[in-house]
Amino acid sequence: MDYLKAITNSTQGIGNDIAPLAIRRKNLPALLDISASSLDGMLNPKSKYYLADFPKPKRLGKRTVVWYIDDIRTYLASCNAANDNDFEQPSN
Repeated sequence: MDYLKAITNSTQGIGNDIAPLAIRRKNLPALLDISASSLDGMLNPKSKYYLADFPKPKRLGKRTVVWYIDDIRTYLASCNAANDNDFEQPSN
């Protein structure tokens, strides 16, 4: 019981503005602004839409799979950097 009190007391005052460390499969498409079937294609090595460099999910239990938010952010940043390099600045 003291353990439960310690957890409750340590989380009081934190509020809801703390970002999660991981995101579940059902919430990932909304974060990426894609459909669930698009995510399935990105993760399936047999799909023509497979992205080998997309972060791999981490298994937390028998049926629970998550992606770490930092892994997703790093991936998106690398995509943005690659896209920025594809466009040349016009020469004056």
